[in-house]
Amino acid sequence: MKTITGLYDIERLSSEEKKVIAYPRGKLSEIYSDLSSKLLEDDNGDVKIVFNQDAVEDALDNIIGTIQGERVMRPTFASNLDNYLFSRITEQNAMRIENEVFRAIMEWYPPLNVSATVKADPDNSRYVIWVSYEVAGLGLVGELSRVLTFE
Repeated sequence: MKTITGLYDIERLSSEEKKVIAYPRGKLSEIYSDLSSKLLEDDNGDVKIVFNQDAVEDALDNIIGTIQGERVMRPTFASNLDNYLFSRITEQNAMRIENEVFRAIMEWYPPLNVSATVKADPDNSRYVIWVSYEVAGLGLVGELSRVLTFE
């Protein structure tokens, strides 16, 4: 799923959706929305729509967690993290993964100002990925951490 930018009339949003939206200067001119990647249902039985940070983090999870070629209609979508599946867990590979995460996010989600940090944890057969982001022009800031395991 691709997170889209849309213009919304604040009067049409439910009170729960209004609580989620934080926009600088108290005016809502643009928000991010996406279908819930967990396919949660809303009160009407439809797939729930997530906003702002939840939508951004769903998109980042999709980019990081999808293997290139997995999406038939967009075979180049995602990151190349599967290239490290049988590699040794080292700080050098952690730097390569960090570069790959950064590259994939910049390619597939350009409105973000992002920094990525990856730490090798060979004792537990994993890498820990931290992504800090800011949505350009909206002042929406957040952090995301994920564990990449190779057991």
